[in-house]
Amino acid sequence: MRALGVGALVVAWAALAQAQPAADQKTPYALAWVRDDGAESCPAGRDFADEVTRRLGRSPFDARADRAIEIRVDRDGAAYRSHVIARERDGRVAGQRTLSSPNDCAPLFSATALAVALLIDPEATLHADAGATQAVAQFEVPPRPAPSAPPPPEPASVPPPRRAPTPPPTEPAPPSRNDVGSVSARAALAIGVVPGVVPGAELFVRTRLGDGTGPGLGWSASALYLASGDASALGTTFEVGLTSFSLAALLELVDSRAFTAGLDAGVHAGALRTAVLPPPSSGTSVVATDPGDFFYLSLGAGFHAEARLTRWLVLNARAGALFPLLRRRLEVTRASTGSSAETLANTEVWLQPAVGALGALGLGVPFR
Repeated sequence: MRALGVGALVVAWAALAQAQPAADQKTPYALAWVRDDGAESCPAGRDFADEVTRRLGRSPFDARADRAIEIRVDRDGAAYRSHVIARERDGRVAGQRTLSSPNDCAPLFSATALAVALLIDPEATLHADAGATQAVAQFEVPPRPAPSAPPPPEPASVPPPRRAPTPPPTEPAPPSRNDVGSVSARAALAIGVVPGVVPGAELFVRTRLGDGTGPGLGWSASALYLASGDASALGTTFEVGLTSFSLAALLELVDSRAFTAGLDAGVHAGALRTAVLPPPSSGTSVVATDPGDFFYLSLGAGFHAEARLTRWLVLNARAGALFPLLRRRLEVTRASTGSSAETLANTEVWLQPAVGALGALGLGVPFR
């Protein structure tokens, strides 16, 4: 009996859709998806639009369309309900249905997507899952009223009835972003972080918090390797490089389907790699006062941007500054032997700057 009821309900929706002109099957609809109190666990409007698009193989929605499909989801006790209304260009109700599903919103979500897809294009090849079939069985199909005879003409003295105002349309669902972050491999260039201007490489991961429908917060993590830069004094050369890891908070000022940009601030920690080259003269001994690797800790801030090139490729860029909390001083002690005495002198080879610049550019892959 349930299978028979499901089939009848699906046919009813298909008949309603076929009653419209064939050309209208390709005309887009504006979608309005509203979740009342108690139905917050149901998916958002952008997820519903994606599900109908998946079933039809194309997107039937456009916020600027004249026709509209309005869906309101609520909860009555343990049951979830969706009220679906299809409106024509003049605001007339072309069809409406109420669906329900006990205890879980997932079957209701699938059934509503199936019903709307059939309404938009009854000739499409659709595949309903078990959850959708169970919820479609709960459709409430009101009987179609019998045609009535036209009313008699009113006397000329009686004014025509005032037409009820069309209710304002609800706000359409915002466009969805299919990805919430990306993983990128980037080439880096540093100035003043280690001696001179040096290249490097960086592995960068970022993601956003929340549902991703507008500007918001996120976080990022990265692993950075900088090649060694040279600093020399008294014929002795220090090679200084950097390996560090960072964790930063992101403030997305622009966050759309094709472009993301904002500010970031975080902490960088790692090691300054140091090595001392031997002096050229055999008559002079030069010894580093504190050789080896040093703990590196700094604060960082900058501007980041990401452009989506294709479905699976993004271009990622960043420019920022580093402010070391522990500034390292590299010195050497030079001992010179002469005919009468030996002299010692400490000479500064390199002092870590109070601020350095770091830029990066690379390609990445978005993820959901």
